[in-house]
Amino acid sequence: MLPVLYSVFEKRKKFKFRPNKSLLILLLASSGLLLSEQSVAQQKELTLDQAIEWALLNNNELKSYELKAEKSKSLIPTAFNIDKTSFYYNYEGYNIGENGQILNVFGVMQNFQFPSVYSLQKKVNQQQYYMEDLNFQIKKRDLIKEVSQRYYKVVYIQNKQSLILYLDSLYRNFATAAQRRFELGETNNLEKLTAQAKRNQLNTLALQVADNIDAAYQALKEVLQVDSSFVIKEDELEPVLFPGNINLEEIPGNQYFSEAQRMTETMVNLEKNKFLPDLQLEYYLATNKGPVPNFYNSYTVGIAIPLWFGSQKANLRSSKLQKDIVSREAASYSLVLNSKYKQLQSKLKQYKRAVDYYNNTGQMLAQEIVKSAERSYYGGEINFFQYIQSLDEATTIVLDYLENLNNYNQTVLEIKYLNY
Repeated sequence: MLPVLYSVFEKRKKFKFRPNKSLLILLLASSGLLLSEQSVAQQKELTLDQAIEWALLNNNELKSYELKAEKSKSLIPTAFNIDKTSFYYNYEGYNIGENGQILNVFGVMQNFQFPSVYSLQKKVNQQQYYMEDLNFQIKKRDLIKEVSQRYYKVVYIQNKQSLILYLDSLYRNFATAAQRRFELGETNNLEKLTAQAKRNQLNTLALQVADNIDAAYQALKEVLQVDSSFVIKEDELEPVLFPGNINLEEIPGNQYFSEAQRMTETMVNLEKNKFLPDLQLEYYLATNKGPVPNFYNSYTVGIAIPLWFGSQKANLRSSKLQKDIVSREAASYSLVLNSKYKQLQSKLKQYKRAVDYYNNTGQMLAQEIVKSAERSYYGGEINFFQYIQSLDEATTIVLDYLENLNNYNQTVLEIKYLNY
C-alpha cells in the first residue's frame, strides 16, 4: 500500500472510508478475478529468486539451447574421422612362391589425411562447442532478464491497482454523499452527476487494471512454463539495485563474436592444410600350403597429392570470406551494443530524475495539494469541481511516479543483462 494519499484521505471525517476485505473481494468479483479463500491459500507465494529458479529449471527454449551445446560437445571426437580400413585377399596364378605354389595374399590398407588436419579439425569442433555454450549462457541471461522484468511489472501493476481501488472506493463514497446531498437540496444536479461520472471512471479504470494484472501474470507464466499456481506478494514497488558501470568486453555476446573470429581463423588454417598430401600405408602377408612354405611380407608407404586444386581453392576462399563476414558482424555488434548501452544510460538518468523529483518534492507536493484542497473545499473557498481537479492532480503525481519507477527498474534490468 502506498501511504501517499491514504494518510491524507484517512483523516477525513465526513467521507472517512477504509477499504476492508469484503470490499476488496467485491471489487475482485466485479472484475472477474474472484477467488475463493481456499484457492488463494493453496497458491504459492512466489519470490523473484524462486521465479528465476523455476524458469531455469522448466523453460523448454533454454533447455533446447543447453542440449545444442551438449550435442556440439559430443561432436568434438569426430575430428579424428579416419577413413575405413581396407582388408583384401588376393589369389593370382602368376604370383607363385619359391615352392612352386600360388601364393595367398592377405593385406590391409589405410589412408590418412595429413596429421595437422585432424588437430585443426578438433580445434574447430571445440570452438564450435564454446560458441554453442556461449549461446546457452546468452539465452540464460536473457531469460533471467525476462523473468525479472515481468515479475517487477506485476508488482508495479499491483501497486497501481491498490491506489486505483482505494480511489474507486473513495469516489464511490463521494457519489453516495452527493446523491444524499442532492436529495436534501444541499447541492445541485451537476455536482451529483460529476461525482457519479468520476466514480464510473474510476470503476472502469479499476477493471482495466485488473485485466492488466491478469495479462502480466500470463506473460510471467509464459517464461516460467510451470503448471503450478502462484501469487506475487503485494509489496511496495522499490527501485532495483543499479549494477554500476558495465564492462562491455565481458558481455557474453562480445565473447561469442571473439570466439567466432578465432574459429574462422582456424577454419582458414584448416582449409590451407587440406592442400597437404594424404598419407597411405599398406601391409600384406603372402604364403601358401605347399611343401616348405615361406611367408612374404611387404610394406608400402605412399602419399596422395592433389593434381586438381579448384575445389579446395574454392573452400579456402569461402573460409576467408566467412572470416571477413564474422569480423564485420563483430564490429557491428560492438558498435550497436555500445550505442544501446549509452541510450539505456540516458534513459536511466531520465527516469531517475523523475523518481528523485517525486521523493524530494512530488510526494510532499501531492500531500499538500490534497490537504489544501480539503481545507478550501470544506471552507467554502473552492467548489466541488475544483476539489476533484485537485485530487486528480495529486493522483496523477503518484501514478506518474509509479510509472517512472517501473521504467527505471526495467531499464536497470536491461543494463544489468545487456545484450541485443
